[in-house]
Amino acid sequence: MIIHNAKLFKLMQFLPWLSKIFTATDGYIEEKEKGTDYWMGQQKIVKQVLREDGQWLNFTPLDELQAGRRVDTMGCTGYAFNNVKEMLSKVIWDLTTNDSDRYTNKVTGTTSRGNGMVNVMDKVRKNYGWVSEETYPWDRNTFTWAKYYSTVPQKILLTGQAKLKEYVLNYERVPTNVSLMKEGLKYSPLYVAGFAWYRQGELYRSYGKANHAFTIVGYVDGSHWWAYDSYSPHLKKLAWDYKFGACFVITINKKDKEFDIAKLEHLLKRGYEYIMRVEKINGASGQVYRVTKAGLVELSEQEKKEIGIRALHDKADLTGISELDFTNLYK
Repeated sequence: MIIHNAKLFKLMQFLPWLSKIFTATDGYIEEKEKGTDYWMGQQKIVKQVLREDGQWLNFTPLDELQAGRRVDTMGCTGYAFNNVKEMLSKVIWDLTTNDSDRYTNKVTGTTSRGNGMVNVMDKVRKNYGWVSEETYPWDRNTFTWAKYYSTVPQKILLTGQAKLKEYVLNYERVPTNVSLMKEGLKYSPLYVAGFAWYRQGELYRSYGKANHAFTIVGYVDGSHWWAYDSYSPHLKKLAWDYKFGACFVITINKKDKEFDIAKLEHLLKRGYEYIMRVEKINGASGQVYRVTKAGLVELSEQEKKEIGIRALHDKADLTGISELDFTNLYK
């Protein structure tokens, strides 16, 4: 019997023998494997070796709890997925990002029962994209369930969906044996499910069925796995024989950008030779671009000083632009 209840989930950490009677989860819903699933080794998606040694400990993101003072979000699947994506961005592009777990959990359909890992990945990569924590935050001291899962404003939804014009996400299932999991860690942190949490000494061990989603970020061969989690302590040592449920490698790549030439020409016809990103969200920080009929050319800090941003604004050659309008300049 499976019970989706955060309080019972926490109780099982102190009374693990209860898992022999029922499984309590904090938001992980097991999904059946499908014949159409991609498996690592089938060469269905292009992967790049990012960490030959399989170690991601130096790239873990900002520690964030999935529970607040008044609510447990039941969103372990969303938190773990975003943690993988943030680590990939750091290693591939040296970008320190903090994606909104609240946005991810809401748009992927997390309920009081939780969510499935494949459902989270597919809803993000196909339909909704993602936004930064700064764009759609939450207050762990005051938010209730109703506030956390309130309807996402349309403007923020469009900002998230615009990410899908810039990036492509994919994933593969990884068989849960030691050698293939070690191989998978060369490509990304592993998005996994397992039993949480039963501790003996300094190691966490499996005691029942998978009931929680988290991330594997490394290992000491023959000794333990390093797990990164949305509950404290965020970094955990898992026994080498820990039994994992679902396991995935995730890939993220930037798309080749193609400009919407008609929109660029429209800006030029209105007399705007330069645009500035004025919203301090999603990595925008006042970047200025020269508008040409072929595309946008970002100005360096030195070029901005030489041209004189204030002078451009006064001559009406420069206009501020929202993040949504900026992304819409790309096809």
